[in-house]
Amino acid sequence: MTAPTVAALYRYPIKGMTPEPLQRVALEAGGTMPFDRAYAIENGPGRFDPDSPKHLPKISFVMLMRNERLASLDARFDDATRTLTIMRAGRQVARGNLETPIGRRLIEQFLAAYMKTDLRGAPKIVSAIGHSFSDVAAKCVHVINLASV
Repeated sequence: MTAPTVAALYRYPIKGMTPEPLQRVALEAGGTMPFDRAYAIENGPGRFDPDSPKHLPKISFVMLMRNERLASLDARFDDATRTLTIMRAGRQVARGNLETPIGRRLIEQFLAAYMKTDLRGAPKIVSAIGHSFSDVAAKCVHVINLASV
C-alpha cells in the first residue's frame, strides 16, 4: 500500500461559491483551513446569529448544489483586506470588503439581482469570529478521495 498524497488544496472562503486553489496551508489542531467557509450567504430570511453562532443546514444558504448560476461566477477573496471580488466572464461584476456594512451590501445587492429567481428573500452575508459554515457541525478539514467521488 502506498502512502496517501495530497494532489491539490482548495478552500471555499464563501460557502457555496467557487473554490480557491492553495499552494500550501498551515493548519492548527481542531481548526479548519484559514478562511475556509468563513462566510456564507443566507438565502432569504435567516436564522444565523453571529453573537451565538451555531451550525445550520446547508439549505439555509446559497449553494452550488441548488443555485447553479453561482458556477458562472469566479469569487476571489483577499485574506489581508477581507475583500471579495466577483468576476463573470473575466469581468469584475462586484467587489466589497466583507468586514464592512457597505462592502457586504455591495455584494448582497449584486447577488440579489443576479440570483433573484433562486432566492427566498434578500441575500445576507453572514460570519462570526471562529465559526465555520461547514456542512458538518465540527470544525474540520475536508479530505476527498477522487477515486470514490
